[in-house]
Amino acid sequence: MSILDYDRNLFGTIEKFIKIKILDQEYEIPDRLELLRVFQFLDFSIDYARLCWNGSCKRCIVSFEQKGKSNEAMSCRLKSAEGMCLNKLPAAIKVPKPEGSGQ
Repeated sequence: MSILDYDRNLFGTIEKFIKIKILDQEYEIPDRLELLRVFQFLDFSIDYARLCWNGSCKRCIVSFEQKGKSNEAMSCRLKSAEGMCLNKLPAAIKVPKPEGSGQ
């Protein structure tokens, strides 16, 4: 998906794009968007049946680094920020394999 080609009904108007790393891969994503929505924006594989999207299930916890500090948070609540590095994703979220990777 191009950063200019996105579902405005789902993601709203995006004013700014930022760069973050997810599992050592850099992505350009909407600023200040909940990470669970970021995963949708990036077309990651999401097991929707396992997630509640409101924080009740706690199955969307990510491990991340920001401003030199490591932490964990629910991706349905945590908003994207410039320079954020996600080190661990929940089991319900899968990063698509790159085309031509053969895996």
